[in-house]
Amino acid sequence: DRADTLKHHRPEFQTGAGMNAPVSAFEYNGRQHIVAYSAGNLFAGSPRGDSVWLFSLDGALEEASMETVTVQSAALTSRAANLDNGRLLYDGACAFCYGAQGEGGHGGGVPLTPSTDLAAVMQQVSEGLDIMPPFGAAFSAEEIHDVSAYVVEVLPH
Repeated sequence: DRADTLKHHRPEFQTGAGMNAPVSAFEYNGRQHIVAYSAGNLFAGSPRGDSVWLFSLDGALEEASMETVTVQSAALTSRAANLDNGRLLYDGACAFCYGAQGEGGHGGGVPLTPSTDLAAVMQQVSEGLDIMPPFGAAFSAEEIHDVSAYVVEVLPH
């Protein structure tokens, strides 16, 4: 029976972003379906998305492929950073751990006072370091540049 088959076969599907909300199951025209929302999680450093996925519990699905985007800091440093956007990103994703002024925060972040190398900060934001999660999949390359420039140019050193 179908329930026994599903218990022993756990299909996987790459949605491109984390699925952190509960799924819903329903029946329509005699067929069972699962609907799920894929949006990611900023604080887990996972890719962001905005997709609703509908699956039928019968049939087969081909494997999907995903592309990985890497930050090219040298190409971005020639563009003027948007420091207002950098502040918004910092306030939303970094301030809890690193403090409002980069002084170190509740989440275990160390003071950012020695952060003066833009390329190094961009790499850390993109790839993470120690307990800091990577944001390379959550932020666009421009957002990484903006928040990194905010850390280097605006926060007190």
